[in-house]
Amino acid sequence: MKLLLTHEGTTYDLTEVTGNVVLNTSMETLGASLTFDLARNYHDANFATCEKISVGDVIALSNEKELFKGVVLDITTSKFVKNIKCLDYCFYLNKNKILKQFEEISASDAIKQLLQEAQAPIGTISSFATSISKIYNSNTVAEIIDDILNQVNNELGTKYLLEFEDNKFNVVPFKKINVQFRYKHTSEESLTESILEMKNSILVISNEQDDTEILATAKDEENIKKYGSLQEIISVSPDEDEAKVRNIAKTKLKELNKVFKTGNIKGFGDDNFRAGKVIKLDNAVFGFIGDYLIKSCSHTWVKGEHLVTLEVEQYNE
Repeated sequence: MKLLLTHEGTTYDLTEVTGNVVLNTSMETLGASLTFDLARNYHDANFATCEKISVGDVIALSNEKELFKGVVLDITTSKFVKNIKCLDYCFYLNKNKILKQFEEISASDAIKQLLQEAQAPIGTISSFATSISKIYNSNTVAEIIDDILNQVNNELGTKYLLEFEDNKFNVVPFKKINVQFRYKHTSEESLTESILEMKNSILVISNEQDDTEILATAKDEENIKKYGSLQEIISVSPDEDEAKVRNIAKTKLKELNKVFKTGNIKGFGDDNFRAGKVIKLDNAVFGFIGDYLIKSCSHTWVKGEHLVTLEVEQYNE
């Protein structure tokens, strides 16, 4: 693991004076966060670099490859240590509010326009033809992109995520990675099965405020008998094609009409583990068998050992 600081155009290696390094990614939060401690001794020249670090500086973390690049946002200084908090460049998408109107534009082009307006470097943007017609008033760039991707998911049944990787913003589907999860012998793990997020009845309605009309329905009567009615309502434009609206109801029911199986596992780290990736698990003791989506991922480096804690959810394409 190597940690580099760029301060006023000069790069410094902080690795030897760094501890408690934690890299987090989560499906609930756009972007990655990095926290670490810097050892501090104001009277020792060997620790002079610690005094240089400032908010706004650039931090890069690498292991076998670059894992994080972002900005120092918060520094807390005490007598013998500095606690540093950084976010990757998704921070700027989360903080910039804009006024934007789209009129029958493809979701892919809408996202590209948003990134261009935010002066964000654009990498791979998956192609999807979902039509976007909507006014966004005082939303952040990140909120608008998230709403667009939700519309894509409702129509296609495929989930996409926005990520910052290789110094560019990419919009890609959840990706399966061929990495074997290696459990640590002292690992703590748990399995949770829940119907809190289950939906066994879907209504698709028009978003006209003056005339709310049910455009399509989809439900699982057997599941309703077993678990009770758990209904979701999705709003779409009243001008949407009938076949498209029926498909939205069908795909959303397929996605949500299930017992959600999630787990927490700990093991040895791998640079490829990141929220939004899909891994294959084979743990008969807890029933972790098959493909699992990484919902959140926490990398730590303790005494030279790279460890990872994952929150995973059973994944069906």
